[in-house]
Amino acid sequence: MTKSYNLTEISRKILASKDTYIICADIDHLMEINRKMRTPAGDAAIAEAAARIGRSVQDGMDYFRIGANRFVILTGSTDPAVAEEIAKKIISYAKNNVVWGGDAFRFTISMGIVKIPLHISDAKEIIKKSEDAMIKAKSEGRNTYRVM
Repeated sequence: MTKSYNLTEISRKILASKDTYIICADIDHLMEINRKMRTPAGDAAIAEAAARIGRSVQDGMDYFRIGANRFVILTGSTDPAVAEEIAKKIISYAKNNVVWGGDAFRFTISMGIVKIPLHISDAKEIIKKSEDAMIKAKSEGRNTYRVM
């Protein structure tokens, strides 16, 4: 069952996760999927991205959709290897087809991983840092992750 959160709750969860790793995940080329196959195909990609993340995280970890094609994963772990393992699992699903309207397509996800500092007081700050790491992954070829 999917949980619903508002932005205040998400911010609170991020701030309560200090000294652990956060992942920002973004669907690569979603606009192209929407343009070529129409928006419902993009919606199917978003739903599949959430499912891929759900299959990749451990019990007790929270993840949220924070934008059209952007997700945040709170690992709850102080070990960067845990975050990297999650990212690798998500990437491994890129080989799977999504079927929509009788057509099959694939998509990839790029991710940025950062540690939530102990001194943070604004969740937007750490989301921005994880987005910057994700943008670096996209600029280096997509369907990958970067730890910063």
